[in-house]
Amino acid sequence: MCKKDWQVILAGEGGQGLVFIGALLGEAAIVDGKNASQSASYTIASRGGFTKADVVISDEEISFPEVTEPDVVLALSAGSLERYCDTLTPKSLLLYDSTLEGGTAGKNRIPLPFNETVRNAAAEGRKVPLNLVGLGAVLGMAKIVAWDAVRKVLENRFSSLEVVQANWDALQSGAALVKDIKIED
Repeated sequence: MCKKDWQVILAGEGGQGLVFIGALLGEAAIVDGKNASQSASYTIASRGGFTKADVVISDEEISFPEVTEPDVVLALSAGSLERYCDTLTPKSLLLYDSTLEGGTAGKNRIPLPFNETVRNAAAEGRKVPLNLVGLGAVLGMAKIVAWDAVRKVLENRFSSLEVVQANWDALQSGAALVKDIKIED
């Protein structure tokens, strides 16, 4: 998927770090020389309520800062999957955790083992955040921003090289989940 403009929804539950990965994606787009807008909406519950981050990225000026027709949706909870699964256009890409009920795999609806990846890493003694695994899959599928821009944002946000590397490894774990998946236009 190669485009000049992107509208991305990162959705799930409060506490999953969706606003963080939305900001990370937006900052990476700016480092990559693009324009970006990021907005978030969430319920009053700090954990468990519906949360989403909208990220709009363009080579041109952005006229409206929220997603109107998503190109990519990342769904990390059953509620977010239910909200978006049947409402997307045929060209929209939906990535969701394969353990979520209600998902229907299809041409552009792709279940991925996000939670399994996190559990396997934990069994190996590594902390791999679910949100970064999901974002890594989005970046691996959609090629929205350059990987070196993402790495630069991580290095600017975190002073610890260990934290930068752990976050980078989580992103790469997500990208590895989609490396052999091809989407037909």
